[in-house]
Amino acid sequence: MFSINSPRPEASPTHLHLRRGDTVDPAFADLCAEILGRGAALRVKVTGWSMAPFLRGGEVLTIKPCSSQGVRVGDVVLFRTREGCLAIHRVLRRRRQADDGWVFHTKGDARAVLDEPIPASCVLGKVCAVERDPGSPTARYWNLESACWKAINRLIAMGGLLGTRVTSVLSRLRTRP
Repeated sequence: MFSINSPRPEASPTHLHLRRGDTVDPAFADLCAEILGRGAALRVKVTGWSMAPFLRGGEVLTIKPCSSQGVRVGDVVLFRTREGCLAIHRVLRRRRQADDGWVFHTKGDARAVLDEPIPASCVLGKVCAVERDPGSPTARYWNLESACWKAINRLIAMGGLLGTRVTSVLSRLRTRP
Protein backbone atom coordinates (compact mmCIF):
# COMPACT_ATOMS: atom_id res chain seq x y z
CA MET A 1 0.00 0.00 0.00
CA PHE A 2 1.24 3.48 -0.76
CA SER A 3 0.75 5.86 2.12
CA ILE A 4 1.57 9.52 2.55
CA ASN A 5 3.76 10.79 5.34
CA SER A 6 4.46 14.39 6.21
CA PRO A 7 6.01 16.36 3.37
CA ARG A 8 9.75 16.68 3.11
CA PRO A 9 11.16 20.20 3.51
CA GLU A 10 11.70 20.52 -0.25
CA ALA A 11 8.08 19.61 -0.98
CA SER A 12 5.49 22.26 -1.64
CA PRO A 13 2.02 21.81 -0.11
CA THR A 14 0.78 20.36 -3.38
CA HIS A 15 3.80 18.11 -4.04
CA LEU A 16 3.74 15.17 -1.64
CA HIS A 17 6.01 12.17 -1.28
CA LEU A 18 4.43 8.74 -0.76
CA ARG A 19 6.24 6.08 1.22
CA ARG A 20 5.18 2.49 1.65
CA GLY A 21 3.96 1.49 5.10
CA ASP A 22 4.37 4.82 6.91
CA THR A 23 1.70 6.01 9.28
CA VAL A 24 0.05 9.32 8.57
CA ASP A 25 -0.62 12.27 10.79
CA PRO A 26 -4.41 12.72 10.55
CA ALA A 27 -3.91 16.49 10.21
CA PHE A 28 -1.72 15.89 7.18
CA ALA A 29 -4.34 13.62 5.61
CA ASP A 30 -6.88 16.38 6.30
CA LEU A 31 -4.59 18.87 4.53
CA CYS A 32 -4.48 16.63 1.43
CA ALA A 33 -8.26 16.32 1.53
CA GLU A 34 -8.60 20.09 1.87
CA ILE A 35 -6.26 20.80 -1.06
CA LEU A 36 -8.18 18.42 -3.32
CA GLY A 37 -11.50 19.66 -1.90
CA ARG A 38 -10.63 23.18 -3.06
CA GLY A 39 -10.18 21.92 -6.60
CA ALA A 40 -6.36 21.93 -6.69
CA ALA A 41 -4.38 18.99 -8.07
CA LEU A 42 -1.58 17.23 -6.17
CA ARG A 43 1.68 15.98 -7.63
CA VAL A 44 2.90 12.95 -5.68
CA LYS A 45 6.07 10.90 -5.94
CA VAL A 46 5.42 7.25 -5.09
CA THR A 47 7.52 4.39 -3.74
CA GLY A 48 6.59 0.79 -3.03
CA TRP A 49 5.38 -2.19 -5.01
CA SER A 50 1.67 -2.71 -4.27
CA MET A 51 0.77 -1.24 -7.69
CA ALA A 52 3.51 -3.04 -9.65
CA PRO A 53 4.02 -3.44 -12.52
CA PHE A 54 1.88 -0.39 -13.36
CA LEU A 55 3.68 1.74 -10.76
CA ARG A 56 7.15 0.58 -9.81
CA GLY A 57 8.04 3.41 -7.46
CA GLY A 58 9.62 6.74 -8.33
CA GLU A 59 6.84 7.86 -10.66
CA VAL A 60 5.26 11.27 -10.18
CA LEU A 61 1.46 11.13 -10.20
CA THR A 62 -0.93 13.99 -10.77
CA ILE A 63 -4.05 13.55 -8.68
CA LYS A 64 -7.16 15.60 -9.38
CA PRO A 65 -10.23 15.95 -7.22
CA CYS A 66 -13.26 13.99 -8.40
CA SER A 67 -16.81 13.25 -7.38
CA SER A 68 -17.85 9.71 -6.53
CA GLN A 69 -19.92 9.65 -9.74
CA GLY A 70 -16.71 10.34 -11.69
CA VAL A 71 -14.91 7.26 -10.36
CA ARG A 72 -15.04 4.30 -12.73
CA VAL A 73 -13.79 0.73 -12.65
CA GLY A 74 -10.11 0.83 -13.59
CA ASP A 75 -9.42 4.29 -12.14
CA VAL A 76 -6.47 4.63 -9.78
CA VAL A 77 -7.63 6.63 -6.77
CA LEU A 78 -6.22 8.31 -3.68
CA PHE A 79 -8.32 7.38 -0.65
CA ARG A 80 -8.31 7.43 3.12
CA THR A 81 -8.26 3.98 4.73
CA ARG A 82 -10.21 3.07 7.85
CA GLU A 83 -6.99 3.59 9.84
CA GLY A 84 -6.63 7.13 8.46
CA CYS A 85 -3.74 6.34 6.10
CA LEU A 86 -3.78 7.62 2.55
CA ALA A 87 -3.42 4.99 -0.16
CA ILE A 88 -3.38 4.78 -3.95
CA HIS A 89 -4.98 1.67 -5.49
CA ARG A 90 -7.09 0.68 -8.48
CA VAL A 91 -10.91 0.52 -8.37
CA LEU A 92 -12.08 -3.00 -9.29
CA ARG A 93 -15.76 -2.65 -8.44
CA ARG A 94 -18.22 0.05 -7.50
CA ARG A 95 -21.54 -0.53 -5.84
CA ARG A 96 -24.45 1.84 -5.27
CA GLN A 97 -25.70 1.92 -1.68
CA ALA A 98 -29.32 2.19 -0.54
CA ASP A 99 -28.73 5.86 0.36
CA ASP A 100 -27.62 6.56 -3.26
CA GLY A 101 -23.98 6.74 -2.16
CA TRP A 102 -21.18 4.61 -3.61
CA VAL A 103 -18.80 2.04 -2.15
CA PHE A 104 -15.60 1.17 -4.02
CA HIS A 105 -13.62 -2.07 -3.92
CA THR A 106 -9.95 -1.39 -4.55
CA LYS A 107 -6.77 -3.42 -4.77
CA GLY A 108 -3.11 -2.83 -5.42
CA ASP A 109 -2.24 -4.45 -8.77
CA ALA A 110 0.45 -6.62 -7.13
CA ARG A 111 -1.81 -7.81 -4.32
CA ALA A 112 -3.84 -11.00 -4.24
CA VAL A 113 -6.86 -9.78 -2.25
CA LEU A 114 -9.17 -6.78 -2.29
CA ASP A 115 -8.83 -3.94 0.21
CA GLU A 116 -11.68 -3.27 2.61
CA PRO A 117 -14.58 -1.52 0.83
CA ILE A 118 -14.07 2.25 0.60
CA PRO A 119 -17.07 4.57 1.05
CA ALA A 120 -17.28 7.39 -1.48
CA SER A 121 -16.59 9.92 1.28
CA CYS A 122 -13.08 8.44 1.69
CA VAL A 123 -12.10 8.86 -1.98
CA LEU A 124 -10.12 12.10 -2.25
CA GLY A 125 -9.12 12.12 -5.92
CA LYS A 126 -8.05 10.10 -8.90
CA VAL A 127 -4.76 9.76 -10.68
CA CYS A 128 -5.00 11.50 -14.05
CA ALA A 129 -1.35 11.42 -15.13
CA VAL A 130 1.79 9.36 -14.52
CA GLU A 131 5.35 10.56 -15.19
CA ARG A 132 7.94 7.79 -15.18
CA ASP A 133 11.60 8.79 -14.82
CA PRO A 134 10.79 12.53 -14.82
CA GLY A 135 13.68 14.69 -15.93
CA SER A 136 15.61 11.87 -17.60
CA PRO A 137 16.07 11.32 -21.35
CA THR A 138 13.87 8.21 -21.06
CA ALA A 139 11.03 10.05 -19.31
CA ARG A 140 7.49 8.93 -20.15
CA TYR A 141 4.17 10.64 -19.58
CA TRP A 142 0.82 8.86 -19.53
CA ASN A 143 -2.46 10.74 -19.65
CA LEU A 144 -4.80 8.37 -17.80
CA GLU A 145 -7.78 10.47 -18.90
CA SER A 146 -7.28 9.50 -22.56
CA ALA A 147 -9.66 6.94 -24.07
CA CYS A 148 -6.79 4.52 -24.65
CA TRP A 149 -5.62 4.57 -21.03
CA LYS A 150 -9.19 4.36 -19.71
CA ALA A 151 -9.65 1.15 -21.73
CA ILE A 152 -6.28 -0.25 -20.60
CA ASN A 153 -7.02 0.51 -16.94
CA ARG A 154 -10.46 -1.10 -17.19
CA LEU A 155 -8.86 -4.27 -18.62
CA ILE A 156 -6.27 -4.27 -15.82
CA ALA A 157 -9.12 -3.98 -13.29
CA MET A 158 -11.01 -6.88 -14.88
CA GLY A 159 -7.86 -9.01 -14.76
CA GLY A 160 -7.28 -8.02 -11.13
CA LEU A 161 -10.81 -8.99 -10.17
CA LEU A 162 -10.46 -12.33 -11.93
CA GLY A 163 -7.17 -12.89 -10.08
CA THR A 164 -8.80 -12.29 -6.68
CA ARG A 165 -11.55 -14.78 -7.51
CA VAL A 166 -9.04 -17.44 -8.57
CA THR A 167 -7.02 -16.84 -5.40
CA SER A 168 -10.17 -17.18 -3.29
CA VAL A 169 -11.16 -20.47 -4.94
CA LEU A 170 -7.66 -21.90 -4.59
CA SER A 171 -7.46 -20.97 -0.90
CA ARG A 172 -10.83 -22.67 -0.25
CA LEU A 173 -9.64 -25.80 -2.04
CA ARG A 174 -6.47 -25.89 0.06
CA THR A 175 -8.40 -25.70 3.33
CA ARG A 176 -10.72 -28.61 2.50
CA PRO A 177 -9.96 -31.89 4.30
